[in-house]
Amino acid sequence: MKRMLVLGGCIIVSAAVFSMDQIQNYMQFGNTIELSSGKVRLGKVYRETLTSSYEVTFNDDEGPSTAVNANTKELYSSAYDDLVSMIEKINKQKEKNKEDPLSIESVTWVKDAKIRLVTKVTYQSEFQPAFVLTIDQTTIEHDADIENAKNISEYLTDLKSYSKKMVSTYEQRNSFIK
Repeated sequence: MKRMLVLGGCIIVSAAVFSMDQIQNYMQFGNTIELSSGKVRLGKVYRETLTSSYEVTFNDDEGPSTAVNANTKELYSSAYDDLVSMIEKINKQKEKNKEDPLSIESVTWVKDAKIRLVTKVTYQSEFQPAFVLTIDQTTIEHDADIENAKNISEYLTDLKSYSKKMVSTYEQRNSFIK
């Protein structure tokens, strides 16, 4: 009778170990990203980092005049701090020239510009040590010649909703760590 119990226990433990191996194997193959060029197998995902960039390029310029890279949740505050720093530098010069200072709410662009927003997820995983997936690329055109054109602070305020949308998209579609 004891032998039957020991044998039964061994069979149950063996089945459990075999099943765990199969479940783990399925999970490793389950963490894949489908791209237009094929699938990327990540395996076990150790870390995910969601970042966004905000670039403003004036139509006459070759490169961006403002560029901010930050954690997506902190994109607005990073861009806002960058603008405040820029205005402070301009106001120091205006103070020397005895001109009225600028405020964040009143600053506008007088030239046409392109605002480029890019959001990426960087995965550190078993099979891909640093795989970067772009989940959004948005370009906004600023037309300086139209009446009631948005000022810079309005564009920055739009970053709050953009960030929330990208975090939601990431959590629903692109996160393997729950």
